[in-house]
Amino acid sequence: MNADLDAIVFDLDDTLVDATAADRAALDDVIATVAPRLHPEAAALLDRDHDEILAEARRVFHAGGAWTGPEARFARLLARHGVEDPALARDLAARYFRVRAETIRPYQGVAAAVEDLAGRYPLAIVSNAPAGLPEDTLARTGLARHFRVVVSAGAAGVRKPDPAIFRLALDRLGVAPARTMMVGDAWTIDLEPALALGMRAVLVADPAVRRSRMFEGDGPVDTTRATARIASVAELPALLRRAP
Repeated sequence: MNADLDAIVFDLDDTLVDATAADRAALDDVIATVAPRLHPEAAALLDRDHDEILAEARRVFHAGGAWTGPEARFARLLARHGVEDPALARDLAARYFRVRAETIRPYQGVAAAVEDLAGRYPLAIVSNAPAGLPEDTLARTGLARHFRVVVSAGAAGVRKPDPAIFRLALDRLGVAPARTMMVGDAWTIDLEPALALGMRAVLVADPAVRRSRMFEGDGPVDTTRATARIASVAELPALLRRAP
């Protein structure tokens, strides 16, 4: 698997860092901020209501529409309870991103694994995040120095699963698809398009780890075409050393 391997491209959220836990902490903070403004019965529904709004955002995204960011989601959440306050929605979004940034952490063993891999291969990130957010996350988690290339959907103007965002990373690395590995937790948007380009694909999937399935498509996902399957990126250095 590592024969003729020139570079490795990673997804960021829920592959290298525990974005699901950070998103949960940030949403809990937002709900705690909004709840005192509402009737207790309404406040108790905030979590459920946000889940419904998020599910609708997911449907729109998979139908080819734009992703609905936190500010728009929080505006809709407030509107459900009779609060029309764009300034508050902006403040909540800013609070959300602040708490998320303060709480996001790499998964156990990932920092050491990335340092090991960076000593052997050029590394890149391809993320569907807004411009600047992956760089901020990498800096806060101490991973930034290991990545030569960071491509975000916000900066590139194209998002996964569009092959163009993968090609952009490959071009910046100066490597061919067949000599590059894509590592991610979302089969539909990380690995299927990478395989279609001729890249190798490693699926990060540990049933014991809670990961968001927000960006997976509906229905069953066939992951049998993965080059390999690992529970954590922490396993990747040893996997590459063992493979021919």
